[in-house]
Amino acid sequence: MFDFLASAPDLSSLVPDWLNQWFNTIQIAPSHLQTQSYLPPLLVAMALGYLIGFERRLRHKVAGVRTHMVVAAASCIVTMIGLYVFDATKMGDASRLPGQILTGITFLGAGVIMKRGFSTSGITTAAMVLLSTAIGICCGFGFILMAVTCTVLIVVAVHITYFTNPPDDTGEHMLLVSCPLDKFDNVRKLFPARSHIDQFTRDANNIVSVRITAKMSRGDLDKVLSTNVHNPDIVAIKLIDDPAS
Repeated sequence: MFDFLASAPDLSSLVPDWLNQWFNTIQIAPSHLQTQSYLPPLLVAMALGYLIGFERRLRHKVAGVRTHMVVAAASCIVTMIGLYVFDATKMGDASRLPGQILTGITFLGAGVIMKRGFSTSGITTAAMVLLSTAIGICCGFGFILMAVTCTVLIVVAVHITYFTNPPDDTGEHMLLVSCPLDKFDNVRKLFPARSHIDQFTRDANNIVSVRITAKMSRGDLDKVLSTNVHNPDIVAIKLIDDPAS
């Protein structure tokens, strides 16, 4: 059925001698593929990535246990591949592959940073993804104690700062408020004194629609919206949080 393969031309002569030697060296170096060589660092990297991801999961962040565990494991694997290839061939630089990991992981870190209007979130989670990468590289190079120590110290420190320096979600929020013209002064007092108005319209029924930018926490904003549902002075309040709207 595959007789045509027997008549196929021999392309081995087209492959450079150094590349043939490289493949031969890999084939005669099975010690690099022994389980006891690569499995312990990989398991440690996965465990530490799990710990970092669990801390993020407690904070309900988008990158949790699975993301950090896979990032740490992948970084460890790529690092070990670089070491094994260099040890087998004595060519190249074993640190080049880990260096490329740090370059590529920035795209994943950028994916967890979210910007909603005037507020930005996910920066700490992006930094933790970078930490998972560094921990995986540490394990891949065999610095197990360093990886464990750094992971525990950083995770504990990050957890403590949520109590010593709780995150402040105060930010500028843009709202579209509609109310009767004669009730506008009362409605204006519902928002902080430093709020400013950058747009308004008035229809034939003397209903004004005002775009207000107010600096408030999410809790205060929720309080304003929820407590004024039955306020007869207000026709509608719409959260925009997008200066382009």
